[in-house]
Amino acid sequence: MTSALAEPEAPTRPGRAHQFAWILGAIVLAAFILRVVYILTARQDFIDAFPRRNLYELGDAYLYQRGAVLFVHGKGFVNPYLYDLRHISQQDAAHPPLYLLWLSIPSALGLTTALEHALWSAVLGAGTIAVVGLAGREMFSARAGLVAAALAAIYPNVFSHDGALQSETMAIFTVTLTVWMAYRFWHRPSVWNAVWVAVGGGLATLSRSELSVLVAALFVPLVLVTKAPDARTRWKWLGAGAIALAVVVGPWVVFNLTRFDRPEFISDNFGYTLLTATCDTTYYGPSTGYWDFGCAFDKFKEIHAARHDRSRNDVIFRDTALDYIKSHKKRVPAVTLARWERFFGVWDLTHDFDQVHKDTIVEGRESWVAWGGAIGWFVLLPFAVFGLVVMRRRRITLIPVLAPYVAALTAVTLTFYMNRYRASTEGVLCLLAAIGVDALLSRRALRR
Repeated sequence: MTSALAEPEAPTRPGRAHQFAWILGAIVLAAFILRVVYILTARQDFIDAFPRRNLYELGDAYLYQRGAVLFVHGKGFVNPYLYDLRHISQQDAAHPPLYLLWLSIPSALGLTTALEHALWSAVLGAGTIAVVGLAGREMFSARAGLVAAALAAIYPNVFSHDGALQSETMAIFTVTLTVWMAYRFWHRPSVWNAVWVAVGGGLATLSRSELSVLVAALFVPLVLVTKAPDARTRWKWLGAGAIALAVVVGPWVVFNLTRFDRPEFISDNFGYTLLTATCDTTYYGPSTGYWDFGCAFDKFKEIHAARHDRSRNDVIFRDTALDYIKSHKKRVPAVTLARWERFFGVWDLTHDFDQVHKDTIVEGRESWVAWGGAIGWFVLLPFAVFGLVVMRRRRITLIPVLAPYVAALTAVTLTFYMNRYRASTEGVLCLLAAIGVDALLSRRALRR
């Protein structure tokens, strides 16, 4: 047991590296085919609904899909709902821009339908599988990388987002990329490897705003614990990372500061998100810890009738939510606990799989996907916990794999829980579970 867990795997020989590449390529291809089949079959009704459905029922998917088309047509970052329904060109930063920019690539080539955008998202989803495999090899072993890639390829909580036309596809990719870059830096510290970690964190920030926490929870602690020849070298790593982060995220921040009445940095949507989680239905009863559009509906109608700048809307939404929280502050600990229980699946076990039903009815996930995601979580979790134990025993830093959970839990604690808020951690779960599986296989081989 000691020899199986004590030392990292030796560097991969050229022949094995070639074999690894072929197997990983096959897994990526299979993952892409699975995603395409899923989009063309299970998601067909959702895709077909875009031209004729009530636009507000499409939620964030319409903001990204239609927003990408408007961006390519020279409208900039405007709110698609107001532009299409009221012919108002209002500046919008409801979400960071990276996924929208990804969808703008096919849009620039004339591929502007929801189906074409969903298939393009499947390309990004398949790319995530490749990154998962490479990250697993860097973290632990080639076998762990291949197992992680296979798990991520078939795990519903990963592939289902590719057909939803929402930023979770980009968030999973950028977080996994950041984890991979983090372990490259930890194994081979250098200025350039530090830069790539910061670039990954910056891209993650531009995919979902709460992932800005990665910079504080991952990059800085990792630089501080990584062995350096002297303090000057460590400051070089930090400085290079700061410059890289400014280059990646800075243009979006500066752009936002110049186009709104009040300062907005990454997103102007926090106030509205907070308000949808702050009313009686989300503080009491079976939907505690969840969200409800009805919480913000009256204020939403009032604000849009006034046609305020979105930065002013953000303040109004936030102040309304904070007033409610102050009036029900004794309830806050129970609500926060409910959000955490939903995040870790405990709420499902104690409330007749309420979150699964909400994923199906409210979020629009197929029943088999919602159930598959819930079951997959509970199956992978024990292997992932064992993977953490194995990494700890081998003295492999846990900072890169724990930081995404810190970011996701920060968002859940401040607002509410929905399946999408845990999505950025699902690739990491597959990595940890694969390490656990690999360690068990090594232990079994040693006993033989």
